[in-house]
Amino acid sequence: MTNAIDLNNITIGSDPEYAVVNQDGTPVSAVGFIPGTKHAPSPLDEKGEFSIQIDNVGVEGCIPPAHTKEEFVNSMAVIKELTERKLQESQPEWSLKSRSSQRYNADELNSETAQTFGCDPSWCIHTQNVSPRPSPEQVGNLRSFGFHIHIGFKLANPDVPAIDVATRIIGAMDIMCGLPSIVMDTDGDRRAIYGNAGDFRFRQIEDVNIVEYRTLGGAMHDNDELTGFIYDQTIKAVELANSWSEQPDLHQVANAIDNGDVKLAKELLNFYNIQIPAYAVRESIVTV
Repeated sequence: MTNAIDLNNITIGSDPEYAVVNQDGTPVSAVGFIPGTKHAPSPLDEKGEFSIQIDNVGVEGCIPPAHTKEEFVNSMAVIKELTERKLQESQPEWSLKSRSSQRYNADELNSETAQTFGCDPSWCIHTQNVSPRPSPEQVGNLRSFGFHIHIGFKLANPDVPAIDVATRIIGAMDIMCGLPSIVMDTDGDRRAIYGNAGDFRFRQIEDVNIVEYRTLGGAMHDNDELTGFIYDQTIKAVELANSWSEQPDLHQVANAIDNGDVKLAKELLNFYNIQIPAYAVRESIVTV
């Protein structure tokens, strides 16, 4: 299956999720202050390329597919700016935060929306089954936020099953993005309930295949440097998947991600020659 992907037609999109805090930094529910739902997102621009929706107590945005790193980084900055502007139309002292999880006071969770955790199932390449989802009892007052990466690709060989290529991309994403996130994002609370290794969804629009990598937490879209890093790593993941004649054993990679094992993650990063940005390690940017 080597060279099954048309590397000249790769797009990268995202639906970043944000927590909302008030002026003193206390987490607050966005229910009632953010329009849009999963089935009917609310557009933020005339073309409808950027949109938002309520997602439990947080906010989920959507950006257009990007063909370059510059487009992706810019779109991630734009969606946050437009979303925060929309929020502040009714709550001028509230702001968005890029976090992987947050615990809320009980009075912020007393709406039906705040107690709704249902979404379409996703799948795990490692178990070849539906990805686990926690019960309301397990979640308690914890709410999680993700940084889902959507990779659009076309096949160089139309006889190759697209889903097989997609799962290989997700395996490579675990290496290139999932492992770094274990070192960079130290939020173990989200990882205990969401964001298992190899978590993905797959769909097709005509001849474009779209695979969604769902492992990363929201802390990983905190700034332009981080979103640029994830873009670069995603391109490397696609190139890596395209070089495999068959997918290697990723058991240790999955263990490092699922268990939040920083020591093992660092060993694997060294093995795969993946460099963590120096600023991320120095500033501990994603530790809340």
